Amino acid sequence: MNLPLLGLTFVACVLEWVVVLRKSRWHDLTKPLPMILLILWYSLSGGWSGQGLWFGLGLSASLLGDILLLRERTFLPGMGAFFLAHVFYIVGLWHGLPPQTGLAVLFFVLVASAFGWLAWQARGEAWHRLTRSGMAVPVTAYALILSAMTFSALLTLARPDWNRQGALLLALGAVMFFLSDAILAWDRFLRPLRAPGTLMIPYLLGQVGIAVGAWLAFVG
Repeated sequence: MNLPLLGLTFVACVLEWVVVLRKSRWHDLTKPLPMILLILWYSLSGGWSGQGLWFGLGLSASLLGDILLLRERTFLPGMGAFFLAHVFYIVGLWHGLPPQTGLAVLFFVLVASAFGWLAWQARGEAWHRLTRSGMAVPVTAYALILSAMTFSALLTLARPDWNRQGALLLALGAVMFFLSDAILAWDRFLRPLRAPGTLMIPYLLGQVGIAVGAWLAFVG
């Protein structure tokens, strides 16, 4: 599994968290570093083989999104890169035997409730601001694909042929990813937060969970 490189990835995550919380000027350098190391770990650990290919593509698209989101003028292309990342993750996650119906319904209700709560919070003036800025359609489309990815990851827990540890890490990673984007949306489109940089904590934990979970499911 190349544990030293994975450990170095966690060090880079902590460094990014410290830099972003302190609003340091080094953020441009530290933000992409964890994803670069995570992709390197995933590649050297044989993660791109078979179904794991889709997760490698998702990680790569996420790195592109991280770089694009460093600048305000490339926010929309950055969102597009993450949209593509979620598509890749969904393709990778929809693999194996059909899920247990009861758990599938439960997970759908949970994700739909989270999506509905965020949509309810965005009603009124927030929605008008999104519409006036031309962001209503892109944000809605992104929220839907993010929800679909989270649901797909949770479904791995209900698929009898999936590695239990891998499925658990994938599900936790997807939930962390959902949480980070919810924080971003809340800060940018609803009400500014005092420490919006905190979104990088669940975001990076989510990406690590997805990468390691996919490796356990298809390689380890």
